[in-house]
Amino acid sequence: VDRGKPTNSEFIAMVADKLRMELRAS
Repeated sequence: VDRGKPTNSEFIAMVADKLRMELRAS
């Protein structure tokens, strides 16, 4: 497993988390 690339579920969770934080910040 290439640790440099996150799995799809990890990537989606990370993006969703980032979006939530950005929405809350604005």
